[in-house]
Amino acid sequence: MKVQVELTYRTVIPEAELEIIRQSGRNLTNNPKSVSVRLAGTAEAALIILEFTMKNQAQYKVVNEISDEVQRWLNEPLDDIAIRFEPMRSRSSKL
Repeated sequence: MKVQVELTYRTVIPEAELEIIRQSGRNLTNNPKSVSVRLAGTAEAALIILEFTMKNQAQYKVVNEISDEVQRWLNEPLDDIAIRFEPMRSRSSKL
């Protein structure tokens, strides 16, 4: 299952914070190579997007775990967090 976590900040965050966010993704994934972090946003707010894959589980069972892990080590105050789940597509389709 692909997970996307959007973290919104009011200010630009230091580069070191991006590595902390990347590490939290590594702690949650079943595939460390699937972890990516990118910076987006506007002049008013920074938006950090963390993506990773994890084993298929009921989303309601892992949403708090994801939120807690991502926020556990952050140094900068976080304005908002949004978590999205996308099912992985099968490589082969049988008709």
